[in-house]
Amino acid sequence: MEEALSILAIAIKNEEMGKDFYSKASSRSLDERGRNTFAYLARMEEEHLRILLAEYEAIRQGKPWLTREEALEEGRKLDISHLPEPGEIPEGLFLPPFIFPPPEEAPGIKGDIAALEYALKMEERSYNLYREARDRTSAPLGQEVYGLLMEEENKHYKVLREALEYLTANQTWWDDWEKPFFEG
Repeated sequence: MEEALSILAIAIKNEEMGKDFYSKASSRSLDERGRNTFAYLARMEEEHLRILLAEYEAIRQGKPWLTREEALEEGRKLDISHLPEPGEIPEGLFLPPFIFPPPEEAPGIKGDIAALEYALKMEERSYNLYREARDRTSAPLGQEVYGLLMEEENKHYKVLREALEYLTANQTWWDDWEKPFFEG
């Protein structure tokens, strides 16, 4: 139980950092499509945070793991302004915070490219954390939750990689026919 709570607290912190990072990246992007992409990712990180927090609360109260649907439902009711703080964190689980370059040093697209490069590393770290947690968890529902989060992080990684490749090659966010599914 203690190990599960520790892993969940670390995962919650990762998702909180991701949500904050994407929110800030969204507010700094000069392109509407960039803002929309980062805002979408911030919303997804918050959803993951809520799932993890619901699981954390269930385990903390001695209850079994929740299904994805139960965790989503319970997570939407929880206050995410007061999150559990992880104890001692093994080195390498968190990336150092991203320092957004001043606009004059990385105007527009350069700032977005730097944010995308950092985001790829962040998503990869989260994926690896969930994979390790899934492999260490004996509870089938716990394995399912971590597996779901791995799939989600993999989707984020793909969106980010495609955005970075397109932005780097074309010096613009997606053209109308290239927009990802969440932008329409």
